[in-house]
Amino acid sequence: MISARGSHPLRPLWSPLIPGVQEAVVICLNKQTREAADQSLCVSSRRPPQLLQDCEWSSCSATCGVGLMTRTVACTHRPSRDSNRTEVLRDEDCQNPKPSPVQACNRFDCPPMWDTPDWGQCSQSCGGGVQRRQILCKQRLADGSILELPDTFSGECRDSTRYCEKVRQLELCPLPQFKSRCCHSCRNT
Repeated sequence: MISARGSHPLRPLWSPLIPGVQEAVVICLNKQTREAADQSLCVSSRRPPQLLQDCEWSSCSATCGVGLMTRTVACTHRPSRDSNRTEVLRDEDCQNPKPSPVQACNRFDCPPMWDTPDWGQCSQSCGGGVQRRQILCKQRLADGSILELPDTFSGECRDSTRYCEKVRQLELCPLPQFKSRCCHSCRNT
């Protein structure tokens, strides 16, 4: 149970209802193919520690552009000081404000992508017609808006952070959050 600063243990309070456990799975990857490799081929001293933690928030709904994480927040009460048991009460039983059940996440620009809508209607009902569609280069920005890039956009870009050379050296370019911020440094990876 999470308690508010200075709150009495017998007073109702807002707390997240923790739905599960989050675990980070660590595997050995081949640097060239990015495929799983035998653990004996990786340097064991560089292996990250095991991560296992309670999940208060859901996974982010988007990998870039801006996503949402959700959680369940309830008014809870511990019946006595020595009790480990927590009762869920009505929202009206807790003082306001209720903590937000929604939070923004992954607020950074996505890499530009081709938008390929469905083909238009054929110009002829038989005997060889033409179908057309307009293909656009679009980019979802960190504020959630979508930027339509000009037809002349050739994929050239500028890195938006000074750490991009380090990102490339650490081979983090395949991750969307780094690929969009370091598109120039990561262009050939």
